[in-house]
Amino acid sequence: SNKFLSAMMSQIAKSPLCGDLRYGARQPLPDQSVALHARSLHIPTVSLGDMDLKSIWFVAPIPLTWSKFFSVKEKNIPKIKYT
Repeated sequence: SNKFLSAMMSQIAKSPLCGDLRYGARQPLPDQSVALHARSLHIPTVSLGDMDLKSIWFVAPIPLTWSKFFSVKEKNIPKIKYT
């Protein structure tokens, strides 16, 4: 969960997530969100009876608000080869 990740980043890494006031961020993000994003999700190959569901990768774009808050643009993110 995001609470677990927030706590771990704050306590172990000494680096709270941007905007996460509960776990030590200095200030909120303008939209009151927390800078936590699942970039990709992998569903491995699964066999169910006669069906074989092939491995699938889902890749989510960087949230649009991050372009404003952090000057991050999708085109500047290195491409990851998903196999």
